[in-house]
Order: sequence, then C-alpha cells, then structure tokens
Amino acid sequence: MDWMPSPEPPLTPNPMSGPPSTVDLVGLPEESGSQHNSDKAESQLRSALAFAGSSDDPAASAITLMKIGHIQRSQAKYEEAEESFSLAQANYLSLGDDRGQANALLCVGQTQLAQSRYSDAESSFGQALPIHQDGNNAMGTASTLRGLGQLYAAQSKYSDAVKCFAQAEELYSSIGDNRRRASILECLGNVQRAYSKLPEAEESYSLARGIFASLGDDRGQASCLLGLGHIHFTKSNHQQSLSLFSQSLALYESSIEKAKATDDSPTAEQLHSHLSTPQEFGQDFNATEGICASARATKGQANALCGLANIR
Repeated sequence: MDWMPSPEPPLTPNPMSGPPSTVDLVGLPEESGSQHNSDKAESQLRSALAFAGSSDDPAASAITLMKIGHIQRSQAKYEEAEESFSLAQANYLSLGDDRGQANALLCVGQTQLAQSRYSDAESSFGQALPIHQDGNNAMGTASTLRGLGQLYAAQSKYSDAVKCFAQAEELYSSIGDNRRRASILECLGNVQRAYSKLPEAEESYSLARGIFASLGDDRGQASCLLGLGHIHFTKSNHQQSLSLFSQSLALYESSIEKAKATDDSPTAEQLHSHLSTPQEFGQDFNATEGICASARATKGQANALCGLANIR
C-alpha cells in the first residue's frame, strides 16, 4: 500500500520574521522536477557559500547550507545532504540560534528517514521536537511531529503515527495553515486506511479534499479521491470506486497541464543576480519550490489508472 505522504507544501522564507540566521525550510519539496535546474542551483549556492565563508558570515553560510542540503536530498544524494544539514546545524549552534538548529536537526532526520535509518531519524526528530516546543514554534513542532508520524508509519506503528499526525493537524489548524492542514489530514487518512480504520480514513480524506478544493489544488484533491477510491474498492463498492478513480485521474491530468503551463523555475541568470548579495540570496532563493508538482502528479496518475484497471 502506498501510504507515504507527499512532501509538505513549500514555505516562502520571510527574512523579517526572525533573526537573520533563522529561516523555516522544513516544507521544501522532497523531489525536483528538473535535474538540470537543481545542478545549476547547487552550483550557484556553492558560490554563495564560498562568499559567505570568506566574509566570515556563519548566518549566511548556515542558510545556504540548508538550501544546498534540500537540493541534494531532492536528487537522492542523501550522504551529501546529511553532511550539509549537519554543517548548518553546527553553524546555528555557534550562533546560539535554537530554531535554526532544530530546523537543521529536522532536515537531518528527514534525510535519515529517506534512507530507512529509523533509529537515527528518531534520534534527530527527538532532539528537534523539544527545541521547537520550548521556543513555542508551532510550525516547527508540527513539522517534526509529521516527521515522527512518517517514521512510525514506515515501521507499521500505525497507532503512534496517527497520534503524531493528529497533533500536527491541530497545530496547523491553530496557526491557520490550511495547505499543510490538508496535507497532514491526507497523511492521517493514508495511515488510518493502512490501519483498516476505514470510516476514520474516509473522514480524513474528505476533510482534506474540501480544503484542497478551496485552495484550488487539483493534485491534492486527486490524491484524496484516490484514497477514497481505494476505501470503496475495499468495501466492494465498485461503482463508487470507479467514479472516484475517474475523478482522481481527471484532476491529476489537469494538475500536470497546469504545472507545465506555470513552470517558473528560476533561470541561471536570475540565480546569478542574487550572488552579489549572498545574505539576501540565502533568504530569498528557493530553487526547488514549485517545480515538482508534475512529477508527483504523474505518479498519482499511474496509481489512478491502476485503480481503474483493478475494477475493469
């Protein structure tokens, strides 16, 4: 069963929201739709990192290392990504930046989880969680709980996963982050379905679908419809299942076309224009944001077609 949730929606860093070294990067996508763009982005970031190092600016170095780590992780370069995140953590520690350190630990944990290093990931998440909680950082706390939920679900510890996802959903709701709330409700539905809690899963998917619809997110709606289709297939409601899979497929196809039409990935020239001011570059640049929707939708499209094939 393909229970694993899609990456969180991307965050747009706000340089005015905290100390210069603190940028919440925990929501960046896990995979990129363009190897070429990612390679260029990493190269540009390394130029910025060298500049920051030569000017003895650990804050800029930490931010840039975090972004390099995200790009490396998007290309499954897990050892390199973990090293980048760990170096960023060391910089944040030297700065006394607790939130930055917790974000780096969270990213280390996510990278370890991607390699099925469950014990290491649990340790990293376990270090990040109390720092975010003590700092009253609801976003960081919710994202760490999400990571723990993914960890427990990967180990078939479904009751623990449900608890973590439910707590994260409450936090996202409390801060008014509807997109992440919908995403975590989908995660919750996936685990509840794997745990054979079908009524609860149906409720979670339906709530998530409604929020995605209000946001105009076709891919999110399609993913929830796919989950609902599987529930009705399990219950032998084949006609309803057929309708849900068909709706899911149509929305996945729509999201793919929208992603192609709105691909605004930064060009090399745009990236280069930031290099003259690496501090701003470290806060403004988001190389992988928004370019992975098509890849995720293509996977969902295939799953919807499989669902239809099972019925027909």
